[in-house]
Amino acid sequence: MAQHELTLNVLRDTYVDADYPDTNYSSSTLLKLGGNNVRYILLEFDYSLIPHRKRIRSAILKLYQNQQGPDRLIGAWYADKSFDINTVTDRIFFNSRLTRPAGEEVSAKDAGLKYLPCTNVVQYNISNNRNAIVLQYAEGGLYGPEITFNSKEATSNQPQLVVIYEDVPPDTPTPISPIGEFKDPKSVIRFSWQYNSPVGG
Repeated sequence: MAQHELTLNVLRDTYVDADYPDTNYSSSTLLKLGGNNVRYILLEFDYSLIPHRKRIRSAILKLYQNQQGPDRLIGAWYADKSFDINTVTDRIFFNSRLTRPAGEEVSAKDAGLKYLPCTNVVQYNISNNRNAIVLQYAEGGLYGPEITFNSKEATSNQPQLVVIYEDVPPDTPTPISPIGEFKDPKSVIRFSWQYNSPVGG
C-alpha cells in the first residue's frame, strides 16, 4: 500500500501545575515540565485532517526544548478522557487515568528539537475519540528539573505531529445475487453484491 506523510500543526496546547490547580496556561508561550511541583503538558491536534480509512504507520511529535535537561526520558501518554485545552486546569486533570505505551519516549538531556514517538497514543486517541497527547517524565518519578518547550503561542518552532499513513484496501464485498437461486445456464446471469466499505479504500 502507498504511504503518505502529513504534518499537523498543534491545534491547542497547555500545561497543568499542581501548585496552581485552578490556572489554565493555554495562552503561555512555554510548555513546562518539572520544577518543584508536578506538571503535565497537554497537546491537541486535529485528527480529522488525516484522510478517512487510512492506517497510521507512525506518528512523531516534534517539540523544541529550550534548555539542557536531566539525563531522563520524557514519555507520551494517553488519557481516559478528553479535555478542553483552553480551560483545563490541574484540578480538572487530576483524576485522569493515564497510560504510557512502551517505547514512546525521548531523552530530555539536550536542548533543541525533539522527535518523540507517539504512534500508539495517536491511534488510541483516534479510536476512542480522545484529544490529548500528554507529556511527563517517563521514569524516576513525576518531579524533576524544570524544562520548557515552545508552545503554539511561541514565535517559532511550535509543536507539530508528523503522521505516516497508508492506504487500506476495501473490505471484501458480500455477494447478493445469484445466491441460492437456480439460473438457466443458457440465460444471461447478472451478479450483484454489497460493498462493505468505500471502493478504493
